[in-house]
Amino acid sequence: MLPEDVTFSLRTVPTCGGPLPVAVVSPVNADRTFVVALGYAARLDEFELQRFRLLAPLLRARLVVVQTPGHGADASRLTPRERWALLARSDFRPVARRMLQAATTAEPSVCSARAAVLGYSLGASTGTAIASVLREGMGTPVPLLVLVEPVAGRPWRPLDLAGATRAEDGLVDDALAQNDDVAGAVGPPDRRPEPSTPDHHRVDLLLLANALRAGRLGAQVVASGATHVVVVRGKDSRLSLPGAVADVVDAARSAGRRVDELTMHGTHALWHSLPSVRRLGRFVADVAEDHG
Repeated sequence: MLPEDVTFSLRTVPTCGGPLPVAVVSPVNADRTFVVALGYAARLDEFELQRFRLLAPLLRARLVVVQTPGHGADASRLTPRERWALLARSDFRPVARRMLQAATTAEPSVCSARAAVLGYSLGASTGTAIASVLREGMGTPVPLLVLVEPVAGRPWRPLDLAGATRAEDGLVDDALAQNDDVAGAVGPPDRRPEPSTPDHHRVDLLLLANALRAGRLGAQVVASGATHVVVVRGKDSRLSLPGAVADVVDAARSAGRRVDELTMHGTHALWHSLPSVRRLGRFVADVAEDHG
């Protein structure tokens, strides 16, 4: 059953490239704040929010979830500067600055020494960039960076990334089926009788996805300065490959960072399985408590 003692708010924050929705999900026992970065083409709807309703009490954290520009009914756009940074340098920091600005407007506790960052898939890259921007603003590194199913650990050829994405698309229903026994769980909009058709900007989404192909996440994690890195992947994932994840982990450890790893049963779609989210949430809570 999904927890009931969780409050959340959803607001749309004006930004230079258009409005960005931000959700704040809070349990009664919140003692820290996480900025959360979503996966490719995800939007803040009931399906996404149920995951964070589950995670917030497990992490004892206020989750500030910000939508990535380029997708959603509010139809925000990447700015020319953000597009150029993604295209020329696979640099997520300009878009991360805007995402962080929106998150901070919605919840000022984002700018605190205990603020942490969590990201899934594309969000592992935008989240790492958010950690870098937080370090620039605060003068101190974030204490915890959680990467779930990171994609950009090694370079990808275009056809390989596209093929892996198609293969994973065919496995989503297997993960969703695990939610059948979770009381109150809802399915994604495209699986409902009358699916919604949110606005999106195809060029912006392609630029975000293309920037993953450079495979620079290991160096980006090191540059973020995060002192404790947690990496979670599915053992059968086609997008978060063992060698690529090992490169990220090795880079962080070589830079003197504490790293904890969890390999779970499942594929890239494990993020859509609420039982899997519960397991990874408990793991993150345990290692975060063990290491302060």
